Amino acid sequence: IPFAEKSSRFLARLLAVGVLLLGLVTIAHSDVIRVPADFATIQAGIDAAANGDTVSVADGEYNVNNLTIQNKSISLVSENGNQNTKIDGSGSHRLLTINNPSSLGTTRVIGFNFRHGKGSAVINCTDGNVTFEQVIVENSGYNTGGSLIVGSGIDETFFIGCIVRNNTQENYPGINGATVVRCLFYGNSAWNNSTNIIGCKVINSTIVNNPGGGWVYPVVGGGSEVINSIIWNNGGSSNFNSHATISYSLLPSSSPQVGANGNISGDPKLDGSFALARVSPCIDSGDPDGNSDGNNYTFDVNDQDLDGTRKDMGALYFHQENSGPIWYVSTSGSDDNDGSLNFPFIT
Repeated sequence: IPFAEKSSRFLARLLAVGVLLLGLVTIAHSDVIRVPADFATIQAGIDAAANGDTVSVADGEYNVNNLTIQNKSISLVSENGNQNTKIDGSGSHRLLTINNPSSLGTTRVIGFNFRHGKGSAVINCTDGNVTFEQVIVENSGYNTGGSLIVGSGIDETFFIGCIVRNNTQENYPGINGATVVRCLFYGNSAWNNSTNIIGCKVINSTIVNNPGGGWVYPVVGGGSEVINSIIWNNGGSSNFNSHATISYSLLPSSSPQVGANGNISGDPKLDGSFALARVSPCIDSGDPDGNSDGNNYTFDVNDQDLDGTRKDMGALYFHQENSGPIWYVSTSGSDDNDGSLNFPFIT
C-alpha cells in the first residue's frame, strides 16, 4: 500500500478518535450544580454554571434581587416542585431576567413558585429561547409598572402548565409576548389596564375571574391568538380585543365571536380547582384538527387529550374513563330528545 494511502487512513482514524474524545469531553462538561449544597445562593449557582449545565435547587424559600441568566443556556430546576421551592422578591425586587442569544440553545425554568416581585417585568426574557414549566407567579407587581411577565416572542418564550394568579399591576398583570400552553390565569388586576394576555399565542388555557381596572380594557389584548381556551367571568365590559384571533373557545355571551370559528358561550362548569366538571360544555369542544394537517382527532393523536378523546377547552381537561357515549337525563327531558346536555332524556 503506498505511503500516502497509509497516511490518509491513519489521519482519518486519528480524526475520528479526536471527534469521539471531544464528544466525551462535551458530555462530561454538562454538570449538575446543587443549591445550597454546592453554592449557598441560586445566583452563585447560576454564575458558576456553564452552557448546558443544570442548577438544581433544594426545597426552601430564597429571597432574591433579580436573578440573572446571561449569555448561557442552562436548566434551572427545583428538586421537588413549585409547592416546595419559592423564589421571593420581598415585595421590593424583580425576580428573574434571562438574556441569551438563541444560538446558545434553550434555557429551561422548571417547578418554582415566583412571588412578591415588584415593578415592571418581574420575569423578563429579553432575548433567546426560554421554556417555563410548572411555574407559579403570584402576589407580585404591587400596583406598579407595565407588563408583569415579558417574553421574547411567541417563537422563543414558552409557558407550559403554569399558573399566574393574584397579581396587581398598573398595566398588564399577566404575560406579554410568549406562547402559553395549558396555563391558568385568575385573580389578576390592574388599576389602569387589566389586560392579562397581550401579543401571545394561547393554547388550551383558562383565563377566569380577573377583575377589571380603572379603565375599560380587554382581558385578552390585540396581537393575540387564542385556541381551545376558556375566557369567562372577567372584569371590564370587554373580554377580548377585536384584533385578537379566537377559535374553539368559551367566551362571554356578549362576544360577537360566539357562534363563529367553533366558539361557544355559557357557564364552563368549573370546579374549585378550575378543572372541568362532568357536565361542562367545554368537554370535547376543542378544535378537531388543531394542527390543520387534514386529519382530525379520530385519527390524529396530536388532536386528542391524554384519554384519547377530542381535545377539551381550557387548561385542565376532563379525563373520560368511559369509552362509550355519555347520556344526559332530566325530569324536564323527553324521550324524543337526543340525550345530549342541552336535550336530555326524561328520567
